Amino acid sequence: MSGLADFLDEGNWNARCSLCNRKRKASELVKNWQGMWRCPEHNEPRQPQDFVRGIPDIQTPPWIQHPSDTGNSVGYLQIEESDTAIDLSELFTDTYTGVDGQLSTDGITTVIVTIVSTGAGTGSGGMGSQTNQVIIDSLTTGTGWPSGVTTVIINVGEGAFVLSYTNDTVGVAFTVNVFPGGSLETAGDELEITGGTDVNVLMEAAAEWTTVDEREAIVDLTVTVTGNVTHLIWGSPWAPTFPNLETFTLVNEATIFGRGGAGGGDDNDAFPDFAQDGAPGEDAITLSGNDIDIDNSAGNIWGGGGGGGFGGLADTAMGTNSSPSNTIDVFAIGGPGGGGAGGLTAAAGTREDINTLTGSCTKSYGRGTTELFDTTGSVSQAGYSATISQTGTNGTAGTSAGPGSGGAPALATGSNSLVCYGGAGGDGGAFGAAGSAGAAATSTSAAPYNANDVFTPGSGGAAGKAIALGGGSVTWIAGNNSTQVKGAVS
Repeated sequence: MSGLADFLDEGNWNARCSLCNRKRKASELVKNWQGMWRCPEHNEPRQPQDFVRGIPDIQTPPWIQHPSDTGNSVGYLQIEESDTAIDLSELFTDTYTGVDGQLSTDGITTVIVTIVSTGAGTGSGGMGSQTNQVIIDSLTTGTGWPSGVTTVIINVGEGAFVLSYTNDTVGVAFTVNVFPGGSLETAGDELEITGGTDVNVLMEAAAEWTTVDEREAIVDLTVTVTGNVTHLIWGSPWAPTFPNLETFTLVNEATIFGRGGAGGGDDNDAFPDFAQDGAPGEDAITLSGNDIDIDNSAGNIWGGGGGGGFGGLADTAMGTNSSPSNTIDVFAIGGPGGGGAGGLTAAAGTREDINTLTGSCTKSYGRGTTELFDTTGSVSQAGYSATISQTGTNGTAGTSAGPGSGGAPALATGSNSLVCYGGAGGDGGAFGAAGSAGAAATSTSAAPYNANDVFTPGSGGAAGKAIALGGGSVTWIAGNNSTQVKGAVS
């Protein structure tokens, strides 16, 4: 059915109102502020409140100067120009040094630092372009504050952008205030560890950044190790102390060791089956369940080696019969295990002194040093005899230079083909490797009566890991190879 708009009008066409849907010629419709076409009577103006804008309330003063009375308890500093690095302690010294060259800071306990742009123009830098811009790439409190200054207040004002901030001053509390128009991109996100033993990164970070404002400002933490560390502990949990922390990066420029395991010794309380196992090596890094990125391009991460096991014990008895008055019984003791390689000295295993038994059954004990034998080092009875022909040697300790070696065992020889030979101590493990087990003992003889027994040597200690994840994960940036990373990452 035709309507009022259904007639020929060259160069014109029919269209409908976006509000009432009435058909009209296109030339009769008007375009509203939203881009829709409507009947003239249905068009409405844009709400004037859409154009209302708040008036900036800039409370930062355009300039300040410190009072001439230097005895005031508050000192003032102002920064108005961009710089790559500003040491506030140097600026403080320059500001409060008089024409006579003397530093006048008597009575000052608090320093207020205002960073604000006061000039006109356009600046540019890491935060983009903005009128009246002051960009500080690196801001540090420095280490030259007078002993009386205990508080530093940093006010980042209009047009000021601080890209990196660190507090290097021990005993000085500081607060950072960011006002409208200012920006603080990062705050103290680099922690240096110069070396140590059992270093806990969380505790180091908590000691470096002591205030809530500092800790809340840290989002990405980079930990740089510049000196050798024996056992680096990442620590957990971080969230209560550093609530906004999202990423960790470890830059290792030194060697992070695990301790080596001690070598196995002998335990008299368990005689004669008394050879002890080597101790396990220690992990170099305990990740505590955290996820970290690691740049190991200039460093090493080496788990501790396991300790070597104590050598087996040999027992040889022989004679005309089993009567104690007609036999000799000889014991030759194995060598102690060597210590595993590690960041600290890992001791070799030790030997207990077993005194010669006396009575109807005489026994001779081979030991690692001659004073541990009986006075003659030999025994004879009922026509049979044995002599300690080789004394054992002590093992060596493991160090950061490498693993220790296992000690040599004692050897007794005698009549009727008697050979009583303890097992050698196992060598300590290299970095990230298990220690070797102690060697088995040898016991032989030929006589109307003989009894030859050997006892189990000690096992080698397990290898320490390069990184114990503990539920965390590692993303390698560089330096993940068998030379720079020794031990498992698991």
